[in-house]
Amino acid sequence: MKLIYKITAVLLTALLFCIGCAANKDNVIQIDPNQDVNQTSNKSVTLYFGDATGNYLVKESRKVELSANQTLEEFAINELIKGPRGTEGDKIPLINPSCKLISVNSNEEILTLTLSRNFLDWSFAGVKNDRQQSRIKKLSVYSIVNTLVEATGCPRVQILIESVAGGSGQRLLTDQVGITGGENSILGALSWDGSFVLSPGNTMKVMLSSLQQRDFEMAYTLVAYNDEEIGEKPSMSAFLSIMNLDWVVETFSVSDYAV
Repeated sequence: MKLIYKITAVLLTALLFCIGCAANKDNVIQIDPNQDVNQTSNKSVTLYFGDATGNYLVKESRKVELSANQTLEEFAINELIKGPRGTEGDKIPLINPSCKLISVNSNEEILTLTLSRNFLDWSFAGVKNDRQQSRIKKLSVYSIVNTLVEATGCPRVQILIESVAGGSGQRLLTDQVGITGGENSILGALSWDGSFVLSPGNTMKVMLSSLQQRDFEMAYTLVAYNDEEIGEKPSMSAFLSIMNLDWVVETFSVSDYAV
């Protein structure tokens, strides 16, 4: 008889427990498996494209809403591949639009990214001169390096190319990207380099060099598109009529500048 009482007591306890669970069912917090995916963060990133002359890098700032499964470096590289915005013609793309970002990984010291093999195809730029093509290659590399260093704070960037067999990326040779390093030198991780950026000092050097060589079409590309006091940019013919006067720049130097 005692055994029956014990069994009955166990059944009543279990029943009360189930009733309690049912009563509190409405208080259970439902977890959304896509909760992290739906969360976004607002970021801004500075991208580096080629200037109109194809000799320097110029900045373009963009704002983006990043989801939890998207990184800032992925966004930055994909935007570099898309190319600059606007129609003024003061910026040119430096990376083949068919290029794809295969992977990107980072630690505290080096950010490593692997690009598809058509990164090495610069035919889209339409440059035939060897010197200019070498410059475009360098700029394409440092557009990536300078952009990622500023965006992530990681001090160095290693660029790899997808191997022919697929899988992990492979190192590049310096001469493949127009960088002097000796025959068969391997391209290592690179740091931010301001010498490629069209800073005020570099702008004056290019402008004065163009005037010295009387390459007024090159100088025209460096004239601002609008100015609060002067107004809109003059036409090419108006600019050339002013420049083609009896004067010459014999020597010049740019010692320093401040912004």
